[in-house]
Amino acid sequence: MRLKYPILVILLYLSSVNLGSWPPANVVPQEPGLGAKSANDLSRADIVIKGGYVYFTAGTHIVALESRTGKALWTAPLAGEIASGLTMVGSYLYVAVYDPKAKSGLIIYAIDSASGQVRWSRDHRSFVIWGGDNAIYLQVQGGNDLQAVDPATGQDVWFAQGTQFGSVDSLAVHDGRIYTGTRVLDAKTGKQLWEWPEDINISTLVAVAHKVYVGGHSLLAVMDARSGEVLWRTKSLTGKDIAGLAATDTHVYAAAYNGRPLVTHDGVLVVFDAARGASLWSYSLYSSCQTLGPDPISVFDEKVYVVVPADEKTGTELVALDAATGERLWSYRSAKWLRGPAIASGPYVYVRAPLYELIALDQRTGEEVWVYSLPEKGE
Repeated sequence: MRLKYPILVILLYLSSVNLGSWPPANVVPQEPGLGAKSANDLSRADIVIKGGYVYFTAGTHIVALESRTGKALWTAPLAGEIASGLTMVGSYLYVAVYDPKAKSGLIIYAIDSASGQVRWSRDHRSFVIWGGDNAIYLQVQGGNDLQAVDPATGQDVWFAQGTQFGSVDSLAVHDGRIYTGTRVLDAKTGKQLWEWPEDINISTLVAVAHKVYVGGHSLLAVMDARSGEVLWRTKSLTGKDIAGLAATDTHVYAAAYNGRPLVTHDGVLVVFDAARGASLWSYSLYSSCQTLGPDPISVFDEKVYVVVPADEKTGTELVALDAATGERLWSYRSAKWLRGPAIASGPYVYVRAPLYELIALDQRTGEEVWVYSLPEKGE
């Protein structure tokens, strides 16, 4: 039967769909431009953007701002210094905090993003929190166990022992699976599906478009996300360690250094074709990525953002590159020590400056739009 009002029917159907917590805030949804999707290693990112608001960690506080103006909506003081990145699932923010009164020394907090109120908290020895569709995943301190927790209540869902992450970066949640540094688990049950090959030593990974990109010492490889089959691996990074990964469905971006943190002029961003593994272009990071800490790169909206030292002595800069060609589009230089990864949303890109500042830049030009500083550490 021919529908008389097809558009109205479609709109009514869409209005009835409950999108729930999708997408998790540490997963980048469908994007226009270069590639259909992109993924960044945001396991230790301390910025989350959703619904016109930007949230970030500042010492012992979580701060909520209007993303366009930088106006503060609320600040949430916590029991101690924040020990993890910031994760969001649905309307809740999740963070780990040092607390000497806790048995494990750490407390996991669930914060209502609308009000800044604590919805639940629990003693848990985890420095790293990942968000999934219907759970948050906690890496147990020491890196060998993984626990799934109900994001609404904080109650245990499952516990996987001996997952042996190896590195706090070594986890991605994609297509109902959890990819760790040594094996792949079912996200609903925690049951092991398969293990990576023994010669794949992973320190960081991202997953996008049914592929998993993994990096480690002298390693960059791509595996089929469903079977674990190695699709390609490159030998062009022999002797280097991968400090950060980002990927689209067409390109993979690897920030690498030569394993000697005190030696300058050795960091490099290398970009590969995601399908064939061919090297496309590279960009000098000027100094060892190790001196910058984790996650110096990210990719959003046809741009790659790289945090690098501005010169040999002082300051850093955020550089925006064309994600397809590597052309330098703009840079933002600061005397402060900027912290990656930069997170882009809408017209702005956001980057942290220690310890209590967040900077918003124009994505097109790199010009400073606003700077927020937590007054007197939130007091």
